[in-house]
Amino acid sequence: MDTSHQSVSPEVPQMTAEEINKRMLDLIGKIKTVEDISAKNLEIATGLRVYFDPANSKEYGTGAKITDTWFFNITVISGSKDGERSRLLFSFDDQTNSHADKTPICKIDFEAYAKRLNELGFQQKPVYGEHGRRVTWIFSRDEIVIHIDIRGESKEKPDHDCVSTITISA
Repeated sequence: MDTSHQSVSPEVPQMTAEEINKRMLDLIGKIKTVEDISAKNLEIATGLRVYFDPANSKEYGTGAKITDTWFFNITVISGSKDGERSRLLFSFDDQTNSHADKTPICKIDFEAYAKRLNELGFQQKPVYGEHGRRVTWIFSRDEIVIHIDIRGESKEKPDHDCVSTITISA
């Protein structure tokens, strides 16, 4: 039987939002140098297989399904030049592209992240855009800089800040 035309795709792993948020906070607590966001350390931290971009060996990542609407993705882009910083990008992604309600991914909210990052020795500072609107938060400790973008949980809870994306520079 010829199976060369069958579509075979790997099963998408699933993880709860609470679990990946706890794992991300644990990983962030361990990041002291760029080596701490290696592919091996990312696999250990997430418990998920890390894949390398076939076109760019300095880019790798992982991700998983949270609900039918929400997935998370983690991508690391290694600095390619002397002095160029490496970045870890973590995002919650709405697969429906409908600005979906964030309640399923907001049980560990921005306030919990900020509290834990402060406990880990990070200093925090809000960044404001036009009309005094807060656009992001910056956390820093030594050479590690973290940008956290937030979004309101839902139409019913627009002032409950949920983590949307995290960018870590090391």
